[in-house]
Amino acid sequence: MIVCVCNNLNCRKVREAVDAGALSCAKVYLHHGVRPQCGRCIDTVREMLQTGSGEGARTGLSELSA
Repeated sequence: MIVCVCNNLNCRKVREAVDAGALSCAKVYLHHGVRPQCGRCIDTVREMLQTGSGEGARTGLSELSA
C-alpha cells in the first residue's frame, strides 16, 4: 500500500525505516532522503510507528529542518 504519494513511500519502505531504528515520522523520511510534502501521510506513518516500535510515535517534523 502506498503511504506517501508525494514521495512514493509504501508500507514496506516505512517498515524498513522502522527496522533501521526510525522512531519518529521525521526519521522515516530522512531514512529515505525525502521530506513530507502535503502532510496527508503523517497520521498513517505515525500509526505504523506505534504498531512497529511499540513505543509510540513522535511527530518530530522539526528534526527535518535541523
